[in-house]
Amino acid sequence: MVRQLIYGLNLSSQVVSKLREEGITLKLENQGSFVLYQREGGFPVSSVRKVVTTTRCREEDFLAYPVHSTQPEISTNLLLRLSRPIIVAPHSTISIYVKVPISVGIYLFNEETQMLIDSFSRHTYKYALYGSTASGMICRFHRTDVYLQVPEKELWNAITKVIIENDSEDYCEVKNIVFPVLNTMTYVDEQGAAYIETIRLHISRGGLGFTSLENAPPLDGLKEGPRQFGKSQERVVKFLLEFGF
Repeated sequence: MVRQLIYGLNLSSQVVSKLREEGITLKLENQGSFVLYQREGGFPVSSVRKVVTTTRCREEDFLAYPVHSTQPEISTNLLLRLSRPIIVAPHSTISIYVKVPISVGIYLFNEETQMLIDSFSRHTYKYALYGSTASGMICRFHRTDVYLQVPEKELWNAITKVIIENDSEDYCEVKNIVFPVLNTMTYVDEQGAAYIETIRLHISRGGLGFTSLENAPPLDGLKEGPRQFGKSQERVVKFLLEFGF
């Protein structure tokens, strides 16, 4: 039996009910030319009330899509810690799947426009220092298992593919993958599961690592989600792993 999730779907009673099971209550209330949006529960803000001006109130205008589970004022980078490090042979390329933390974003769609009006997670965000205390950087932190096949779909995790390319002369052990997550492309499938674009980790001949965004979904047949910040946020597509991988 295929498990139905919520991403890419409007705020139907089924979606609202599934979030209620997670301890989060959503409510849309029609007040003439206004819509009162209310949420109780979730992180980082546990109670939200907003008034939306609109000429119509239809539940299909409010949709749930995945957004990145980080706070831009703290960090825009994600550090994935592999629970099982990968040892990559010299001059070889492998592909794995990992899970990335995701939050629920509520978008208002109106004709050709779209706006993110709320986002939340069930869990508190974790952060870690990548590098030394003197010159390292704070990153959103997430521990993930390593999957050789597409893993089980989950509400609070997105799936992505990581291509690891070792051009060096040596075996390399990979236990950390760091990349700019804030404006990474998101995708959804027909079952309402979340995905983010494919990540490539390139290890140069000198043993230096770079991660880059491939601007491609990890699987075929996925629908692209809306951009969290529209076109106002410049995409950073390459990250130097100066403190190792």
